[in-house]
Amino acid sequence: MKTVQTGEFVIGGFTTGEGARGASDSFGALLVGYWDAGKLRYAGHVGTGFNDKTLAQISKRLTPLVVSKNPFDVRPDSRRPVTWVEPEVVAEVQYYEWTPTGNLRHPVFVRIRDDIDHHTVIGRS
Repeated sequence: MKTVQTGEFVIGGFTTGEGARGASDSFGALLVGYWDAGKLRYAGHVGTGFNDKTLAQISKRLTPLVVSKNPFDVRPDSRRPVTWVEPEVVAEVQYYEWTPTGNLRHPVFVRIRDDIDHHTVIGRS
């Protein structure tokens, strides 16, 4: 039996989508991380757990936060083009474990957490 964990992570960017998720009010995956020693550490791509409504809501929320500079301490690998955002929005993510390289294993979006200040998302959960 696998244990499922949840944690809060700061959204630092999103990838372009393909197919139905290639629309302007959509995205492929969220790039998330956490604060450690004043730097935003990359934790993984979250590409599942969304429905059409949440895709549109999150896109609308992130569009005004778009910036040209990568907010993470190290540029995350991505097969798709990335749009960077100010790291101000917190997402709750479900995952199985941390990989040996420090990424989330099988992350799934749960919800946006407006009740959590993005500055308080620190360390690996």
